[in-house]
Amino acid sequence: MNTAPLPKQTSLSTDALSVRLAKPPDIELAEWMSQLRTWFDQHGIQPACFKYHGKTWEQTYEVGFRVRQEADLFSAEFTKPHLR
Repeated sequence: MNTAPLPKQTSLSTDALSVRLAKPPDIELAEWMSQLRTWFDQHGIQPACFKYHGKTWEQTYEVGFRVRQEADLFSAEFTKPHLR
């Protein structure tokens, strides 16, 4: 059994890739979600899934994609250092 840690961009299932990100602290959740939706629409991308991972000290979101290029494009836009 392989117990090696998975990379940051990992498989949600056999068909999907995921990108984990955190909401920027200086924006309301509804506004941020609207920005994500607008970006998806402008790029013609439909995410495969969207998950919330909440812990007391950290709240992150996981967006799944079926195509690596879409995951890479999304990651390049929303995981920039100034957004972390």
